[in-house]
Amino acid sequence: MKQRSLISMVTLLTITMSGCTQQPSRQITKQINVETKQQLPTKPKESFDLKLDEVLESGANLIEIRGLEKNYKEGEKLSFVVDTKGQVGYLYIMSVDDSSVTVLQPNPDSPLEQMRGKRSFPEDFTDGAFYIKTVKNCKSCQKEKTSIYALLTKEPIEGIQQKIVDNKLLSFHKNSQQATRAMRGVERIHVKTSGRANLSIGKTEFFVE
Repeated sequence: MKQRSLISMVTLLTITMSGCTQQPSRQITKQINVETKQQLPTKPKESFDLKLDEVLESGANLIEIRGLEKNYKEGEKLSFVVDTKGQVGYLYIMSVDDSSVTVLQPNPDSPLEQMRGKRSFPEDFTDGAFYIKTVKNCKSCQKEKTSIYALLTKEPIEGIQQKIVDNKLLSFHKNSQQATRAMRGVERIHVKTSGRANLSIGKTEFFVE
């Protein structure tokens, strides 16, 4: 089967997804590049990941992300399991580094859909159509940290692109207007009936040396 490699986005992590968007190659591997806008039209009081951490600490139901090591060497392949703990909902998976947010699920090969149970990312979502691997974008740092969030919601999140086009992953600066819209969508779901029945969340972190 053809494979796709996600190429590192600007300052994103640890996972290969950056640079300018290109049309995917139809050869042995297909690359999906992501363009991250660097302009900051509006800077919210708190960045996207800090707001997600507030939701995590507010008593929302928890789901689990497991299978990742705490430390990786650059160029290693990544795979992890998302376990909804018996809950059903729309699943979003996001990676956040020092500056940017990239939506890993949904993606061009895996549309937004309801799920329940345990699934391995990316294998079970894309039938092996692509892989992800570690990369360190900073030149002078000893390690880079990336946070992976999984959100399970009872309804789609307003402000997060539903239809992925042109083989692009949705990516935005975590202090951008797009981040503000996405966070408002998360908060609307979270506050309904105390939030506990409408949104579940999980988080893990890792470093690349």
